[in-house]
Amino acid sequence: MKNRFDLPALGQSPSALRQWIATLLGIVTMLAAVAFGGAAPVAAAPVPAPATSTLTGLWSCSGAPIPSGYVLAGYNPTGCNGIGAWYQVPAADGQWTCSGSPIPPGYVLGGHQTSYCSGIGAWYQLIARVGVWTCPGSPIPPGFRAGRFEANRCDGLGSWVLLAA
Repeated sequence: MKNRFDLPALGQSPSALRQWIATLLGIVTMLAAVAFGGAAPVAAAPVPAPATSTLTGLWSCSGAPIPSGYVLAGYNPTGCNGIGAWYQVPAADGQWTCSGSPIPPGYVLGGHQTSYCSGIGAWYQLIARVGVWTCPGSPIPPGFRAGRFEANRCDGLGSWVLLAA
């Protein structure tokens, strides 16, 4: 049975290989963010974009650094001469972000869709607060703990409700 993680067959279109690489990079980035996110101290509140900034969003090529406080909100697999381009925007409460996007301090993942971001998948980021449901892999910010689990939430991945620590 073929799944999205199988390497495309030789002779298949270059876009299939690019999408496979982008998917793999997104997964590795997400796992790294989750694995190493707890190693550094995190603030209880999200880091907002500078109020004086005139940038509301910018496109960058795959592999480019993501400014602090920004997330990946769109993906164009044919951008940057075919290596893919990402749309970076300031983090905001209640925002869909592409898989592999950084999770700013104080935010949690509250929803999942596999078809968003040109098929790479996306996560719904929310500012952590009591009563918000969090998906697997979501950071639990300081001052909170995971409570009851419901298997049918988060696009069938399951979810935990945030409670005060």
